[in-house]
Amino acid sequence: MAKEQEKGIAAATGFGLFVPKTILQNQALLLRYWADNIEKFAQFYESGAETLQSRVEREVHRSDAA
Repeated sequence: MAKEQEKGIAAATGFGLFVPKTILQNQALLLRYWADNIEKFAQFYESGAETLQSRVEREVHRSDAA
């Protein structure tokens, strides 16, 4: 009977250690996904800012030439 209880406790402990590991892995995955999205947004924003800057510079040069 004591061996059966030990097996049950060992199984519960194993499961108890498995769940937090799975949760942490999931959180790490979500953090990586979030960071990738932030990086893509930053690249898009930077590209848009460069486009706007080049348009403004062209307009300034056109008005100076006129």
